[in-house]
Amino acid sequence: MPLPESASPPESASNAPELVRDQLAQALETRSATLSVDIARLIEGNPALAAALSGDLQSALETQPDALYAFVRARLAAATGELPSFWMPYLHQAAAAALETIIGDGDSDTMLRWLTLLAREPASYSVGPVLRDGLSQSIPFAEHDPALAHGILSLAVRREPSIAKDLLSHSRIVPARSYEEWLALLVIALKEKQDALFLELVRRTATFDRRQVLWKDAFAESHRSAAEVDTLISQLQTEGQLDAQQALDLLFSLIEDAGWSGDVLPLMGHAVRLLSQTVLHVNGLVPWKFLEVAARERDDSLLRGVLTHVTEQVEGLEDDESLLEMLMQLWAAVQWSEAGRTLVLTWWRGFAHAQPIGRLSRLDQLLAARREAELLRTVTRSLLVVRRLFTRSDAEGFAERIAEAATLLQVLHDAFDQTGKRDGALQSAALRAELASNLSTLSPQARRLLAGNMRELAALIATLADQRTRVGLIRRDDVDRQLATDEMRPSSAVDALKWIAGYLDGSHGTG
Repeated sequence: MPLPESASPPESASNAPELVRDQLAQALETRSATLSVDIARLIEGNPALAAALSGDLQSALETQPDALYAFVRARLAAATGELPSFWMPYLHQAAAAALETIIGDGDSDTMLRWLTLLAREPASYSVGPVLRDGLSQSIPFAEHDPALAHGILSLAVRREPSIAKDLLSHSRIVPARSYEEWLALLVIALKEKQDALFLELVRRTATFDRRQVLWKDAFAESHRSAAEVDTLISQLQTEGQLDAQQALDLLFSLIEDAGWSGDVLPLMGHAVRLLSQTVLHVNGLVPWKFLEVAARERDDSLLRGVLTHVTEQVEGLEDDESLLEMLMQLWAAVQWSEAGRTLVLTWWRGFAHAQPIGRLSRLDQLLAARREAELLRTVTRSLLVVRRLFTRSDAEGFAERIAEAATLLQVLHDAFDQTGKRDGALQSAALRAELASNLSTLSPQARRLLAGNMRELAALIATLADQRTRVGLIRRDDVDRQLATDEMRPSSAVDALKWIAGYLDGSHGTG
C-alpha cells in the first residue's frame, strides 16, 4: 500500500453533493494535497454535505484507508490554527485500518514505512496509540527480519520505550547487524535519554568485537553532558561490562576526542580516581596533561588526584640532573595552588628523607643553583643539618656527647664566670702553677693536642655566639621562647640547640 503523495491542483469544487462526491473520489485517487484541502474544507464547513458524504468516507475507510489517511493528513497540514476536530476520528481510524491491512499482508518494507510515517507525525495528531499497536503487532515479523527489527526498535526508542523493552526481551530478535546500525541505535537511545534502553543495548553488544569503540562513538555522537556520560560509564563498570582498565581506556578516548576541554572534567575526575585506586596502564604523558588541565581550570581536586602519578615518575629517575629537571617542571606546574605546593613539599620531604646522605647532598647542590627552588631546598638543607648531627653516633651517642659538651661548658662557666661579673684580672703565676699541678701527667704530645683543641673550642664558641639570632626589638627571652615553640626557625647552631630542645620537650605545634 503506497504512502500519501501529492498531485496537481484540480479545478475548484462547489457545494453540489454529486460534484463534491466526484471530487472527493478524485482527491482520494490522485492524492492531490490541494484538492484534498479544498474538498475537506467544504465538507467540514457544511453539515448537510458532511452527512451526504459520510457513506463515501466510511467506504474509503474500509477499502482505501491509506488514501483517506493522506486526504485527512493534507487537511491537517494546511491548518493554520486549531486542528479541525471533524477529521481527527477519520485520521485515527484510517491509520489503524491501513496498518491492519499492511500487517495482514506481512509486507515488512511497507509496514516499516507506515510506522515511520506515524512516528514522525506531530504530537497534535494524537496517533501515538495507533503507532503503539502497530509496533507491538510487528514484533513477530521482526523475529525473522533483522531490517524490520532494527527499524521498529529505532522508532520505539524514540516514541515508545516500553515497546523497545519488549523487543529487546525477544532473544530471537537481532536489533542490528552492522557497526553502523548498532551505533545508530545507541545514539538514539542516548539522545532520547532512554538510559535503561541504552544499557540494555550495551548488554546486547557485549560480544561485539569493537564494542568499546562503538560505545565511545555513541557517547561522542549523542552530545550528552560529561556528567551524564560519566554516570553511564560508572554503571557499565558496576554491571561488569567494563573492567577498570577498559573504563580508563574509554574515558581517555572521550577526553582526547574532546581535546582535553574543561567540558569533560567529570570524565577526567573519574579517570584520576581509577588511577588512584588500581594499578593500570597509562601513557606517562597523561598525568602531566592532567596537571596542565588542573592549572588551566584551577581544579584542586584534579591536581590532588594526579600528583601521586607524577611524583612516582620523578622518584623513578636515577639520574639526579634528570630528576631535578622533572622536579622543577612539577614545582612550576603547581604554583597556582597553595594545596598543590603543600602536597609537593610534603612528598619531597618524604622522598628526600629516604635518600642516602651522598645523594641528598648532590640534590641540595643542584637545587642551590635554581633560584625558584629555594623552598624545595629548605627541605634538603634541613635534612642535611640533622644528618650531620648524627654522622658520628646514633641517638644515644649523640645524647651522651651533648651531655659531655654541656658539662664541659658548665665547668668553664663555673670556673671563670661563677659570680656572673668580672672581679678583676687573674694572676698569671698562680694560674700556671695550678695548671702545672693538674696537667703534669700529660705527655708533651697530649699537651700540644689539648692546646690546639682549646684554641679551636674558644674560636668555635665565639663563632656560635656571633651567629645566633640577634636581639633587636625582640627581647632575648622572647627569641628563646619562639625558637622553643617553633614560632621561629633556627638559623644557627645555638638557635638549633634551643629549637631541638623545644621539639624534644613537646613544645612545638603540629606544623
